[in-house]
Amino acid sequence: MNAGLEAEGYIVRADSIEELAEKLNLPVETFVKTVERYNELAVKGEDEDFGKEAYRLSTMDAPPYFGTRQCGGYFICTMDGIQIDDNMHAVRADGTAIEGLYVVGDCSGNYFANSYPNLMGGAAAGRSTTFGRVAGKNAAKGI
Repeated sequence: MNAGLEAEGYIVRADSIEELAEKLNLPVETFVKTVERYNELAVKGEDEDFGKEAYRLSTMDAPPYFGTRQCGGYFICTMDGIQIDDNMHAVRADGTAIEGLYVVGDCSGNYFANSYPNLMGGAAAGRSTTFGRVAGKNAAKGI
């Protein structure tokens, strides 16, 4: 943990999940239930809710707890992405399309599955533009 980031207020430290929620200005009860569910799945070794790989699961059950509430360039994409089909639809775990739900750009189809090139601006510009156009055309056609 970077003490400078904590001193500057980018990272908060708490001795309980409730305190962390309060410091992050999150609904305490909802946050606690979310952490409890996540811990349950981590212990089970299977993310039944979102399909996170088992090796990425770990419990949040020992203080201190750290959190950050950032936006913008710090959290710019989903690293594993949302699986899509050839028509840009988000797909379910079984591979079937979710009609009317399109995903394009950074968040689509594991584009940044293993790393994010934060020093290479515009890396997904072509993909975002092209896939956005395809998704728009498909939406207009009802595909």
